[in-house]
Amino acid sequence: MIGYDAFFYNGFLWRVHQGCLVPLSMPHLDPQLSNRDAKDLIRHRRAPMVRWESHFDQADCGAWWHVIKDKPEVFENLEKKVRYMIRRAAKRFTVQACSRDSILRDGYAVYRSAFSRYKTFESLYSAEEFYKAVMDLPQETEFWAVFDSDLKMVAFSENLVANDACFYVSMWLEPEAMKEFSAYLLFHEMNKYYLNE
Repeated sequence: MIGYDAFFYNGFLWRVHQGCLVPLSMPHLDPQLSNRDAKDLIRHRRAPMVRWESHFDQADCGAWWHVIKDKPEVFENLEKKVRYMIRRAAKRFTVQACSRDSILRDGYAVYRSAFSRYKTFESLYSAEEFYKAVMDLPQETEFWAVFDSDLKMVAFSENLVANDACFYVSMWLEPEAMKEFSAYLLFHEMNKYYLNE
């Protein structure tokens, strides 16, 4: 779901996710909560639990994981099928960074269309709820959008940029644009920007 209740605790940004508390800060940063801090956080936020990562990037496998890309985005190094999908999408779509105002103006139609694909207990936001959710996102949030040949927004990504890292928090794609591989182009352009530039 786009938007979340974000707050700072002990210098870390946290959010409420499905009623539970999770860090919105980057996973390679360990908040090192003591049991007392965790209980205090749960009590003050009236949450059933708090979850965070520690010992990030260790070789042993655990029950929780992140997909990390820390190498430059080089088109020629991508798999042949991925290159094909990016080329095909690039014939129909363009990708660019965009402002919060652009998401406020054109993002709700994309969100509503993308939401139609989901089978979830969560309710579709009204236009007003969507607007408030976007406005309440942390100032470190950056947006990228996909546009079709008529310059209509058909997808967007909400990215948190902090601590020399970028976390792709959520992406919303109209089903038809998704079928035309727009997500591959979106990832490729964002990866080029965040990892190469």
